[in-house]
Amino acid sequence: MWDVDTTVTMMRVMSRMANLDDLMGVFSGYVHSQFNVERALIVSRRDLEAPRYRIVRAEVWNNDDARFRPCHTEQTAEGGLLAHLLYGSELEWMTDVSLEPSDPAFALLEDVRDLMAFPVFDEGETSEMVILLSSKLRANQQDLCGLAMMSGLLDRAIKAQEMVRRVEETKQELDRELQATANVQRWLLPSAIPIPAGVSIATSYQPARHAGGDYYTVTELPDGRLGVLIADVSGKGAPAAVLMAVVRTLVEVERRRCASPATLLTNINHHLVELGLNNHGVFVTAFCGVIDPSTRQLTYSSAGHHAPRLIQFADDQIVGLGDARYQPLALQMDTEYHQTELTMQPNDLLMLYTDGIVEARRTDGEFFGIGRLDQVLRQLPMPPTAHHAVAAINSAVSHFSVNSAAIDDQTLIALRIEQTPAENDTDMVTMTDRLATEPTQFE
Repeated sequence: MWDVDTTVTMMRVMSRMANLDDLMGVFSGYVHSQFNVERALIVSRRDLEAPRYRIVRAEVWNNDDARFRPCHTEQTAEGGLLAHLLYGSELEWMTDVSLEPSDPAFALLEDVRDLMAFPVFDEGETSEMVILLSSKLRANQQDLCGLAMMSGLLDRAIKAQEMVRRVEETKQELDRELQATANVQRWLLPSAIPIPAGVSIATSYQPARHAGGDYYTVTELPDGRLGVLIADVSGKGAPAAVLMAVVRTLVEVERRRCASPATLLTNINHHLVELGLNNHGVFVTAFCGVIDPSTRQLTYSSAGHHAPRLIQFADDQIVGLGDARYQPLALQMDTEYHQTELTMQPNDLLMLYTDGIVEARRTDGEFFGIGRLDQVLRQLPMPPTAHHAVAAINSAVSHFSVNSAAIDDQTLIALRIEQTPAENDTDMVTMTDRLATEPTQFE
């Protein structure tokens, strides 16, 4: 018989449970104590034709630990009492049950005298049947209706938990695949950076997700010059990572036959448009430069990329290299890129970066911006070193957006022109000394 207080207590306890076995344990304990249920079966007709059925759960009450324990392995059978109950799709109350030895369920029901059976519906159709068994049930027809309703709700809870489990498994599998994608992407980035005499270099790469669309490479050319390229594919995650791999392949092919940064970008743009990226709203920004360590001459071209920042140590200033900036790659077939040149001086430092640096946000939506980037560069100990510059920018961006998730990949390349021994004797006036008396504009 239904006991209101016991029932409410049981429902309250079940509402706090997330583990399926615990949930079933509370329900099973309740039906045993209230109705003297000694065994429980769940039979299913999923993917089967009448009169076949599958016993998906079979338990017997164990007095030693006061809970139901599995007593039967899953199996498929055909016909007999359980098939009659399952395909009848009705609430059933039976007393003095007696089975023929030929019944497929005879071994499971041999000692049973009373049973209650109620269907479990899935989108209006009977999918399973819950069967409660006892040598003497303490129940009536009203109890049968109440248990049927409770079992239906319990079944929905079980299915919801099963869905959660499958979603979590899918998520874990997706995470594994994305991590594998990220690993492959990192293999495509330079494993070692060539550093010719007269130059020091530092790099940093931090994807916003497992994998991203940033790419960079630093290559020593056959004539002793140094090629530097940084690129950013529009979009994020795995799609951007795939396109990044395409860009990387094109760069590796074209750099062996292109005489200049402008020619390299022009040819890569041609290939990307041929692939049809312009029909899908995808584009790539890139900056390509070649520096001759012996003359310190930098030749560069840009395809819509953020203008690198150049710390000119002798002149005590920071300038942006935006004078050779043309539209991004993959937009128009006939785009021709041009280049410009400048001569770097001892202790000059060139900083290349992607969107994720200046577009890092804090919780109020404000961007890190070019101004803060220049402020970090101005506050570097002079003369600036490549490693200190990269570390300082990463630290400043992290501190600025500490409570916000990164929305884009963050890549940095710092390249510094070293002094010769004779140049080390020149006067080293630092930019930070000058700034000590000036107000800070970017707090």
